[in-house]
Amino acid sequence: MNILGFHPIDIAIIVAYLLLITYIGKRSMAKVHNQEDYFLAGRGVSKFFQYFLNMGTIVDAGNAANTASAAFSRGLGGVWILLAPILTGPY
Repeated sequence: MNILGFHPIDIAIIVAYLLLITYIGKRSMAKVHNQEDYFLAGRGVSKFFQYFLNMGTIVDAGNAANTASAAFSRGLGGVWILLAPILTGPY
């Protein structure tokens, strides 16, 4: 027996998954009261830790390939476009 191409056990698993995710979301929602709770789960971030978070975002593995591509297609100006986030980094 199939319902829209799904076996009833498949539908039961999907429904159970959606109910579990909804339960987890409702339970987590009760703990969020402000913006810090949402982004940091109620914890604080020191300046030292924030520095490394920002640097990890700025210098990821894809930047080398993107910078080489921009240098090839746009010249030196393309490189500066991609290096602009470094100037706004945590210095």
